[in-house]
Amino acid sequence: NNEEMVDKLVEYGIVSSPHIERALRAVDRLHFVPRGKESLASAHLDEPLREGNIHISAPHMYGAILESLELDANNSPISFLNLGSGTGYLSVIVAYILGTKSNGLQFGVDIHADVIEHAMASVARWKNSIMKEEVTHNYYCKNLNISFSIGNALHVDSNKGEGRFGFDRIYVGTACEEENLPHFMSMLAPGGILVCPCEDELVKVTRRKGDDVFLYEILGCVHFSLMIEEPRLKVSIRSRVWSPALNPAFPSKFQECLQTLLLCASSSYYQGNGDSNRNLALMIPSDLWKIIFTYMNRNWFDADRQNFYISKKRPQEEEDFNDLSNGSYKVSRLSESLEDTTILPNLLSITFMETEENLNNVQQTDQTTNSKMNAQENGDIAEAIQNIDVSDSNLTYEHSLISNARKVSLGE
Repeated sequence: NNEEMVDKLVEYGIVSSPHIERALRAVDRLHFVPRGKESLASAHLDEPLREGNIHISAPHMYGAILESLELDANNSPISFLNLGSGTGYLSVIVAYILGTKSNGLQFGVDIHADVIEHAMASVARWKNSIMKEEVTHNYYCKNLNISFSIGNALHVDSNKGEGRFGFDRIYVGTACEEENLPHFMSMLAPGGILVCPCEDELVKVTRRKGDDVFLYEILGCVHFSLMIEEPRLKVSIRSRVWSPALNPAFPSKFQECLQTLLLCASSSYYQGNGDSNRNLALMIPSDLWKIIFTYMNRNWFDADRQNFYISKKRPQEEEDFNDLSNGSYKVSRLSESLEDTTILPNLLSITFMETEENLNNVQQTDQTTNSKMNAQENGDIAEAIQNIDVSDSNLTYEHSLISNARKVSLGE
C-alpha cells in the first residue's frame, strides 16, 4: 500500500526530508495511476506505469525529484511550473508541501488533452478521499487550486503572465535536447531551481539571486521519453490577480506595502505642520488603489524580481520612456500597457520628479499643460515629493526606479 511504498523510499535513503515524507503519505499514488492500474498490487510498486498517453513515473524518481527541488515547507509563496505534468501526482505533492500561500501558484502544462482530463479527475478524486480522513490539512486540500493547461513545453511564453517574473521551481517531465535547455532556464526566477532530464541525464540548474549566473549539476543517468516538438501549441501562464479575499495568500512584503498605502489613502490630505507637507499618495482614493493593486504581480515589491523583470523588458521600457519624455505617449500605447499585469506600476513610478528645476523645465516645454498650474504650485508639488522619505517605507526598491526614470510632469 501507499504507506509501505513510502517506508521503502525512506529506508533506502531516497527520501530524507520529513515534509516530503509527510506529503508522500498524504497523497496516495493510487488515485493518479492510469485507469485500469488501480489495483494495490500495481499502484504502489516502484515502477513506472503507462496506458496510452497517460504515464506516471516510478515512486523513487518522484522522491529524488522532490528532494532536488529544495521545497520550502514554511508556507512560502513559491510558484511551481510542471511541464509535461502528466497525471498531476507531482503537482499535488508539491502543493501540499508548500502550503496555503502558494495555493494558485501551481501550474501544469501537457500537450495531450486526455492527459489533462485525467490529471484534473485524479486531483478531484484525491480531494474527495482525503476529506474523509482526519488530517490537519483537509481544509487546504479541499481548496487546493492547480491550473492545468494544454500546450507544448517548448512554446511556453516567458514574456506574458507569470512567465515575465519567472517561476521559483520548474520540473520538466520529458527529456529535452541540450539546445532546448536555455529555454527552460530563461523562465527561472532569481533563486529558482530547474530539474530537467536533458538527453540521458537528470540535471539540476539553480539561478543565483542577484545575477544571471546559473549553477549546473548532474543528478544521475535517466531514461525519459523524448519531448514532442509538434504540434507547436503556444501557451502562456496567467498571473494570479490580487483581490481583498486573496490578500492573505500574497507575500508578506506585498501585504505590508498595501496596508501602508491604504492607511495613507484613508488619512488626512495634509500631513505635518504646514500645508506644504502634502503627501501626493493621499490624493488617490483607497478604492482606486484597490483597482491598481490588481495590475500588480505578487512579486512587485521584491527587488530581485523587479530587476529580473526590468532586464527582460528594458528595450520596450526605454522606448516608452523616450515617448514620455517627448510628450508623445499615446493613449493607444497606454491601453496596451494596461493589458500587461505588471507594467502599470512601473508607469506610475516614472511620473514622479525629484527637483523643482526638472518640473519647471518640462513645464516650459509642454505647451498643452493647464495654464492654471503655475510655478508656485509646481514648487509645492516638488517640495512635497522631496519630503517623502522612501527609505522609511516598504517601497525602498522603488527609489532606484524613480532615480533612473525619465522626468515628466504630473500634468502630462
